[in-house]
This record gives sequence, C-alpha cells and structure tokens, in this order.
Amino acid sequence: MNDRYQELKTLLENLDEKRKNKTIKWHEEDTKATLIEPLLDFLGYSRQDRDALELEGKPDLEDNKKVEYQLLDKNREPIVCVEAKPLHTDLKQKKIYNQVKNYFNNSRKLKLAILTNGYEYRFFTDFTDSNMLDSEPCFEFKLDNITDDVINFLLHFRYGEIQVEEIKSFAREKIYYSKLREYLRQQIKSPDDDFVTPFAKHLFNSASRSNKGIIRRILPNIFTELFNLCHANDESENQNEGEIENIKTRKGKVAFFNEFKKYISMEEKSRLEFKPPHSNGSYLTAYEKKYNRNQAVIRLKYFIIPRDKKIDVRINLVDGQEIFDLLKKQKNEFESKIDNEVTWKSPKPNKKTYVIGCSKDNIVFDNVDKYEEYFDWWFKIGHQLYDAYQHFIAHVHQIQ
Repeated sequence: MNDRYQELKTLLENLDEKRKNKTIKWHEEDTKATLIEPLLDFLGYSRQDRDALELEGKPDLEDNKKVEYQLLDKNREPIVCVEAKPLHTDLKQKKIYNQVKNYFNNSRKLKLAILTNGYEYRFFTDFTDSNMLDSEPCFEFKLDNITDDVINFLLHFRYGEIQVEEIKSFAREKIYYSKLREYLRQQIKSPDDDFVTPFAKHLFNSASRSNKGIIRRILPNIFTELFNLCHANDESENQNEGEIENIKTRKGKVAFFNEFKKYISMEEKSRLEFKPPHSNGSYLTAYEKKYNRNQAVIRLKYFIIPRDKKIDVRINLVDGQEIFDLLKKQKNEFESKIDNEVTWKSPKPNKKTYVIGCSKDNIVFDNVDKYEEYFDWWFKIGHQLYDAYQHFIAHVHQIQ
C-alpha cells in the first residue's frame, strides 16, 4: 500500500469525523472550508493556486449560473467542475442537478462534473451524448463508506496527473458491474424468456415452451449450487476457519464489522497496520510479520462468529509450532498480561495454523448501543495479545 493511498484514506476518515461536529452550523462556506477544500487541496487543487483551481468558474454563456470550483489541467483549461452544497443537502433534488447540467452542457470543455455536500459525492460525465451531462451519476460515494475503489478513483484526479479516459473507463466498468449484477440477481430469482432461450437451444436444439420451462425451473438451483461450490473452494485459510459464518448477507453483522473498522482505524495510539478484510467479510488482519528462523507467519486477527454469537481476537501462527511451543512454556506469565481467558489451540492433522486467542460471548450484533462496549473489548484484548506476544518473543528471536 503506497503512502499516497494511506494518506488519502486517513484524510477521508478524518473528514468523516469532522462532519459529525454538531457545534458547526454547516452553512455552505463551513462545508467548503472544513470538508471539501481539504480534499481538493490533497489532490493538488489549492485555493491559492490559480493555475490548478478556478473559484466560481465562468461558463461560456453569460447568463448561466456559476459553480464553486473548476479543476484545471496543466494548460489551465477547465476539465472538471465542482458544485458544492451545504452538508445535509439532498443532492438528488432535480434543481440542483439541473444547475450542474446547464453549466456542464454550456461549457463544452468540461469532461466531468462533481456534485457534493461534503459528505456525499456524485460524479457525472457524458457517456450517452458528447458534451451533454448524463442524468445518472457514473460514480458516487459517502464519507462513511470508503472502499478501495473510492480511494483509487479519487487518486486519478491528482493535479497534473488527471486521467480522464481512465476515470471514465473505471466508472463505466462499475456501472456495467452494477447493472450486470442486478440483472443476474433478477434472473436467478425468476429467469425470463430472453435468458433461458439460449440455454434451451444449446442443450435441446429447441426453444420450445416445455424446454424453456425446464430450464426456468432448474436454473435457480444450479446458480445456488455453483455459488456454494465457489464458496467451498475459497482460500485454504477460509476453509481452516470453517466455523466462520458468511455475514455478507446479514445486515446487522455487516454494519457491526464496518463500524469496527472505522472505530479502530481512528484510534490514535494504534500500532497495528490494518489490511483489508478477507473476501467473506468475517475477519480483519491487523498485524502480519515473518518469523526469521523458519519463515512462520504471525497474524493478529479480529473475528466475527455469528453462529456462536461471539467475537474473537487471535494470534494465528502459520507454520508456527516453534513459536507456539516457546510461548506455551511461559503460559502463566503470558496469560497474566491478558484481561481475559486465553485459549491455546494446535492445528488439526494436515493443517498448519496454531492459535492463541480470546473470545467474548453473548454478542448482540444488531444492538448498535452495545457496539462501543464490544469494540473497546476487541481493541483492548487485541493490544494485550500483541504486546504480550512482542514481549515474550523478543527474548527468543528477533521479528523482522
């Protein structure tokens, strides 16, 4: 992960915290100065640099309304317009969209338009008709839901490095992905004639009503079987943690997991370098190092286990029998540093992950009021495990 990526991620997290400040009136000027301009400044468009940023850009037509900003290319040509509204403004209002549309359409030079209230960002371009703003955004995000895609997308806007065609290609791919995903979701539930006809022709050389009826009845089950097969063939580590339930389709658990990621990433005293969650959304890798002597991999992980209504924090030692045995010899002293019962697990036959971990039971994942209590436990025990591990292993072998 490069420095620019991490710096932008941290900035967006900080902006999300700032927008929660209830002492600010959040008029348009407050929103611009506190939430919008810090992001523009990071991307290289400072208020003080008129070669990069034009304030209240003027359109080609005299009677057209202004927008707050125009992002300029190296030739000082406008390439992106930005319309800013006060925080809490509903950006889906037609009059707000029309203001941006009229400006974009009259400019004839702009390639992209951004509509934002400092919390929500909506990006528009001209996929349908050249120089005519599309009615739907090509990309959008909110500060409380920052993904890798969001950060990578924003990094394409760096002054002097702005890559319009790559931005458009990226956005178009996301649109197609979303539309294809929704189309397939509908077809899995209830396949229509256009969808089942090619299958009937290929399998039976006939798209008769009876053949299409057979395909229509069996397709949902086939899709389900294929999904389960792909899930079962996931990474070996995911197989080793078979008790982890897939929580993507369970809204309460997803909300809990996402809130924890935001909570822990804002902890100023954290010494843990977080990596993205595994594809099944069930755990977060917080720390990973190689152990010199036998190249064992040490990972500190935070787990959600919905089936058992509990959360775990564990040190996973992959190919780590030597480390595990050394630590276990000092078990009592090690456990005295942890404010929780500690479990020590050796791997099953043909497996290679040794586990030292702690659990908290009776978790109510949908109870938002309890999140802070759960997060505090998770974070505290994670730090204690990390510190205890570092303390004892430092006396035996140096960690790279």
